[in-house]
Amino acid sequence: MRTTVGQILINDALPEDMRDHDRVLDKKGVKKLFQDLAENHPDKYREVSHALSKIGHRAAQETGGFSFGLANLRKSKAGKAVRKRILAAMETVLADDKITDDERDELITKLTGREMEGQKKAIYEEALAEENPLAMQVMSGSRGNPMNLSSLLGSDLLYTDQRDRLIPVPVLRSSPKVYPQPSTGLGRTALGAVSWQPSSLRATLDSWPSSSTRWRTP
Repeated sequence: MRTTVGQILINDALPEDMRDHDRVLDKKGVKKLFQDLAENHPDKYREVSHALSKIGHRAAQETGGFSFGLANLRKSKAGKAVRKRILAAMETVLADDKITDDERDELITKLTGREMEGQKKAIYEEALAEENPLAMQVMSGSRGNPMNLSSLLGSDLLYTDQRDRLIPVPVLRSSPKVYPQPSTGLGRTALGAVSWQPSSLRATLDSWPSSSTRWRTP
């Protein structure tokens, strides 16, 4: 039988009929494990859950748990690919003089929205394959979810305003400030995550710029 030290420790703490060295203990697996324990061995639930908790604390202390560094925060390849596709599509939309500003905004919102689910899945799978500690946290259920990871290693892509309307300006970076500039005829470019305070953001969104305003990131 091939197994790991972690599997041995966990299975030793479980009742004999619940031992499984092939069990995957991600978020769903952990939930099912405790559910089965409560249903099949309610009298041992407190003792076993305490033993599993001690194993987890010990492992985190001795191995560093899911500690991460700056290298784990680099923009993912999947995120870069999404950004490249959106910018290329936006260039075509912004260059089309036959459509109105409203039609342009709608097209930009749609083409960006189509990328959101794909980006989330691609970044999560890429980070897991690289054994990125942040992805491992998500997989274990200890912290965050695939969407949080996608925002961190990719970008948020779309925001809504205070009236829950999608803002037709793709967010393709994680945190840079945004500076509006008069249009030079090139249309609007992608921007970083808005860093305004809620009060000023609300006031700004009440007079959100049309496609005649160009945005740049520093």
